[in-house]
Amino acid sequence: MLRCGVRKRRARGAAQLMLLIAFFLLLQGEIVVVQADELVSCRYQQATGRNVSLVLEIGSPPPAMLILVQWLPKGMNITRALPPVKKYDPRTGEAKWLLKQLSSGPMQFSIDLDGELSGELIHGEIRYKNPTTGKMEIMAIRP
Repeated sequence: MLRCGVRKRRARGAAQLMLLIAFFLLLQGEIVVVQADELVSCRYQQATGRNVSLVLEIGSPPPAMLILVQWLPKGMNITRALPPVKKYDPRTGEAKWLLKQLSSGPMQFSIDLDGELSGELIHGEIRYKNPTTGKMEIMAIRP
């Protein structure tokens, strides 16, 4: 009977120690608690032909600023973009938007190109500082 009580106390002590370590790591920023619903998400609606369109979903609270990067095939030119691209380099195919004063909800992005996307792989990236954790978040976007 005495042995059983000792085992229970050891198990309880080990559990408490694990909780204390997890709390310390959380305070040090080594553990990031991720909510089930993401603060920011993005998906392609179209990535064929001469058009690329994306929908960016922003949750609450929205980040103060967000950078959307879209990589297109090298040498291709943008004929029209809504909202307008902040910076585009046709040599690298990198288009960037710098978005400020965001509000929660969906945002549409559309890019018209001077050539056809014929099987080229495009991809993008979202960068923002999470207002809840203060950590920089980087998310890949794939069609």
